[in-house]
Order: sequence, then structure tokens, then C-alpha cells
Amino acid sequence: MDTKWELEELDRSRERGVWDRWGVQDAERRGEWMLYALNQRRIYAPLEHSELPHQFARVAATEDALLPFVKTYGRLGWEEIMSDAGRNQGSRKWFDDAMNQHDTLIARECEWAVYAEPIEWIKAHARTVNWCLAAGHALRIAEKRKRSRECERLADTLPKPAGLRRSISWNGFERQRYDNAFVDFVGLMLEDYLWINLTGVRRRVKYSLGEVRSLWGGNSLLESIYTSVTDSVTVGRLGQCSACGAVFIQTDERQRFCPPRAGQEKSSCMNRLRVRRYRNKQLKEQRNAKKTRAR
Repeated sequence: MDTKWELEELDRSRERGVWDRWGVQDAERRGEWMLYALNQRRIYAPLEHSELPHQFARVAATEDALLPFVKTYGRLGWEEIMSDAGRNQGSRKWFDDAMNQHDTLIARECEWAVYAEPIEWIKAHARTVNWCLAAGHALRIAEKRKRSRECERLADTLPKPAGLRRSISWNGFERQRYDNAFVDFVGLMLEDYLWINLTGVRRRVKYSLGEVRSLWGGNSLLESIYTSVTDSVTVGRLGQCSACGAVFIQTDERQRFCPPRAGQEKSSCMNRLRVRRYRNKQLKEQRNAKKTRAR
């Protein structure tokens, strides 16, 4: 099978000094693991896809979003993170137990699958990305009371990363009732979640066609997602969907709906809202018609 290289994306990414590129394999779910084949169907530049963090965050909300996500964007990079910094990030026992299950599964499925990732781990990171996007949006709310209320809600709904530690928590944070207590806590947690998941992103040197270039990047799709989230909560634009309320990275300040998944032309949220409005209009017309006939 020939691999489709998204050359324009890769060129744009390199021009911006970004190394990240990733492959998409065939995938299927087996129990509590996602399995991936060896052959890559396409290779693309993750940081050219602003919709990527939001699409990943949707995995935390609905079970049906997981398989379409990995079939569109590829595996998250469990093996790369495990071999690089995963064991040093948190719960050694969790990683050891998961790795033992992983090795047993791959040995059994070796005729088809060469990669496997625990679904618990994938969903845990989806919850974390979803929280980080919401936190970045909340910290930018101009109205002070509204910002504090939203941060209080987020402080009580912290994600629980599978196998990863949190370096700060409410237990270690003096929960005083001063004006910025919740805002400061959410800001510190956002810093912590992003910092711990960016440890593999670093500077690289790439030689090609007689030229030596300096690039930045990580070793996994997950690190690309956290890089996009970091850019969006610091210098980028964040919007909130008018239909579902989810936070997403805006590419245009007029953008009001969640961005479509790669390969889709229109936002599913926008389509659902239009269908709902159309049905409501039809129901209203039917009710008016009944009233007219009753007269």
C-alpha cells in the first residue's frame, strides 16, 4: 500500500520551524486497547490542523468519537512516550502494569497489530486536553465575577490523568477566599498539566539538501496536541461553540461552531443546529396550519 504524504502541509510546517509529522495506520478496538497496523496510510503535519485538540477532546465526551479520531489522525504515541519520559512522569506501577498487558496483547496479535494503546490512557488525556482548553478560555473572560465563577467550576472538575502525577492539587494549595483564589488555582493547574506533557518537545537539527535547519518538535501525536493547546492558551484565539459550548481553537474570530474533523467540509455542530432550526420551523408551520383549519 502506497503512503500518501501530505507534502504541502509538511512544507508549511517546516517553514514555521516545526518538526512534528505523524502517520495514520489502520486501527481497531480490542477490549480496552486500541490496536494499530504497521503500514501508514498517510503522513501529515499535526500542527497544521488547528481542529486537532478539539477533536481529541471530544473523545472524553463520547465513546463514538474514539475510533473516528484514531482513523483520521493516528495513534497517540504510547510507545514513544513510554520509551522517552513516560516512566518518569508519574505512577511507575500504572505504567508497568499497562506495559505488561501491552506486551502480552502484541504477542497475541502480532500477525496484524504492531502498536497498541490503552484506552484508559487515551481517554484520560482527552479529558485533560478538554479541561486545558476550557481553562485557557476561562482565564481570558474579561468580567471578573464570571471569570471567577467559571474557574471555581473548573477547580472542582479536575481531570484525573491515568498514570500521571499532578505536582499541585487543592490539598497543597491554600484555598483562601481572596478574589483570585480560583483563578490562580486554575492557572497553576493549567501550567502543570501542560508542562508535564511537553517534556518530550525539544529543539532538533535537521539536514536536508545541503541545508542545516533548526526545528522544534516532539516524538508523538500527543505532544503535538499539547503543543497546539499551549500555543492557543498563550498567544492564540479560543472560541466557544454556539451549539454545544465546547472550547476550540479559532482560526477566524467570526468562527462560532466547533471545527470539522479533517476530511469533513462543515462543522457537525453547525449542521445539527441548522437541522434543529429547520425542524422547529416545520413544527411551527404545522401548528399554524392546524390552527387555520380549526377556524
